[in-house]
Amino acid sequence: MEIDAALSAFAGSETRVRLLAVLANARHPLTGYRVAKTGMVSISKAYPELRRLAESNLVIHTGRGWAIRDEDVAALLRKRVRIVDSGDWFRGKRRRDAEDRRLLSQLKNLPPPDWRGIGPKTIRYDVARRREKDELLVRHGMKPSVTHG
Repeated sequence: MEIDAALSAFAGSETRVRLLAVLANARHPLTGYRVAKTGMVSISKAYPELRRLAESNLVIHTGRGWAIRDEDVAALLRKRVRIVDSGDWFRGKRRRDAEDRRLLSQLKNLPPPDWRGIGPKTIRYDVARRREKDELLVRHGMKPSVTHG
């Protein structure tokens, strides 16, 4: 994984960019070991660098781990570098999968449409989707088929 040379020059080293990028993209404080492994930095380099970053007030060490102190620095790094731990990556995927299963279950529980009066020459756009289905889709951030008045 290559790090942008301009960002390395700005931060002072590629190691520092890697450590800061991991912390910027983390959802919660991380242990030094996890920061090093996720950023692909040797542990012997990571801990002294994290301490230097803490001395310069860029990061903070709490009882739960390391975190970026300044949200503006974190935002800059998130914009330029994305280094995410696989646990965080798949945690989001599991949550999205659960939401998808819940939506599918809700859609399956809707009553079937009333097809009476629909003949073979009816254009499918003439048949409006059920209001309940559109409301479910909108609640989950999807587009409805039509706007209901």
